Amino acid sequence: GCSAWTKSGYSLRKPAFKIDVVDTVGGGDSFMAAMLARLTSIGFSKQAAGNLDTESLEDLITYALAGASISCSRRGAVLPSHTEERALIR
Repeated sequence: GCSAWTKSGYSLRKPAFKIDVVDTVGGGDSFMAAMLARLTSIGFSKQAAGNLDTESLEDLITYALAGASISCSRRGAVLPSHTEERALIR
């Protein structure tokens, strides 16, 4: 799972997706890669990252958790595609 906070004091705790863990190598890298990909898609800037609203923060963390979960369900550090992440989130 993941915990996150905003500058305004909003906090969020999301559990991990339930998966069959095959290999945790690359899980953290996949989490960060998914987070950066999602930030880029919403117009990443240093200021925007520090001022995420609650809905954007939840979307960001959910997307990052999906990336890490999919990666950990595979052998080796294989990053998931956007399509795979959206399918898991639904």
